[in-house]
Amino acid sequence: MLNYEPLYVFLGEYRLSLEHYTKALNIYYTKYDANLSKIGNTYNNIGISLMMLCDYENSIAHLDKSLQIKEKLFDKFHPTIASTLGNIGTCYQHLGKYETAIKYLNTTFDIQYKLYGMNHVQVANTLNNIGINHQYLDEYRVSILYFNNALEIYMNFYTSNHPNIASVLNNIGLSYQYMKSFQTSIDYFKKSLDIKTKIFDKNSHTNVADTYYNLGLSYQHLQDYANSLEYLNKALSIYEKVYTGNETPLVNTLWNIEVAKKHLDNRDFYFV
Repeated sequence: MLNYEPLYVFLGEYRLSLEHYTKALNIYYTKYDANLSKIGNTYNNIGISLMMLCDYENSIAHLDKSLQIKEKLFDKFHPTIASTLGNIGTCYQHLGKYETAIKYLNTTFDIQYKLYGMNHVQVANTLNNIGINHQYLDEYRVSILYFNNALEIYMNFYTSNHPNIASVLNNIGLSYQYMKSFQTSIDYFKKSLDIKTKIFDKNSHTNVADTYYNLGLSYQHLQDYANSLEYLNKALSIYEKVYTGNETPLVNTLWNIEVAKKHLDNRDFYFV
């Protein structure tokens, strides 16, 4: 019998996958003598589906059940335990509980480091996620340390034009932006943008638009309003294709375009 549920998750049909996993869980409990391995995996998959549906509290509840089962079945340094801990950490991140997220992600890192050593993509992913949570806690220098460690690993594994590299470069840029090191942030954003425009459609992909927006904001802080307006307009042209109403990226971009225009108008007025 083919297992279609992971395919549904891959295709983004999370509600359908959730329905199927729930049915599978009931079957495993009633017809397969409570097969703990299958039950543990199914709780994990339900948790992932709920996470993708932004139901983070319920996701954590199911992931915790999965973790409890896996801890009975496996040694504590097992990749499936690391995976579930990482998923729980991600849920806490989305709930804004960054310190709790870091606790789970640090445990994930400890297991992955024990299993793989430092030079492994999964280790890099976890380091990047830890860095994001430190960034949310305004611990920007700490976040940069984690991002740089992740970047070094990614550079060893991937070609230079890989989305993970672009993502972590953008994250480093954000931390420098928050630290008001705007020129340094621009340098990182441009490196990220150079990769993104090679692997994504530069006229329609939100990943590209996000970095355009970040560049526009850093130039605005440097009072370089002409460059700010150029990048913000590029971001806007993409966001308008993707968003339809009051979504935050669209609203923020429109606001900052008006700010840049206002400063340019004032500059022109004073020079006339």
